[in-house]
Amino acid sequence: MALQELSAKLQLKFGEYIETWSGLLSECYSRGLDKSVTGDLDMDEEALVKYSMELASVILVIGMRLWMGCKVQAEVKEKVRLAVVDAFYREIYGSNGEFLAGCADFFSEKYKTFAELCPHLNGKDREKQRMELVGMARYICAQVSAKPEERNVGVFERLGVVLDNTAIISARLSRNTSLDIQFPLAKPKFIVQK
Repeated sequence: MALQELSAKLQLKFGEYIETWSGLLSECYSRGLDKSVTGDLDMDEEALVKYSMELASVILVIGMRLWMGCKVQAEVKEKVRLAVVDAFYREIYGSNGEFLAGCADFFSEKYKTFAELCPHLNGKDREKQRMELVGMARYICAQVSAKPEERNVGVFERLGVVLDNTAIISARLSRNTSLDIQFPLAKPKFIVQK
């Protein structure tokens, strides 16, 4: 008889689960800011701030679109989505309430826009998903670069890899998460398979 691999599972309280999402997405965001990705864009300070906002919203859209496709009750998914948006922006920008509210509104608009423009972000068709992720990278670069698009192909590729890794990580966390049914939905806990 073959030995079966034991699968480690973690039980996370709601706040711990939100911190996990926020931390993973913040790491992806940091990778997208790295000079090895953005160096060819030649951004001034204003363009860098715009790039930062666009990148943050796209990273968050990718993560939350994949989360919203998982098999958890709709009300819990929405509760998590709202909490992750707040925690993510707090982690990268601090705790200025008015600014965070603006960030949440900016994210909501991008979420709606990309839901229409990128229907394959859900990951069911990886090839179409990858094409949409590269399209999102092109979109971000177009917001901050005055260079013709063909001169930014290297940035599209590098940023596309960052966005693809975001999708892979987000899909894995979403897929490996289930609701701990021993607790009421008002105070959900999650079981995450490693």
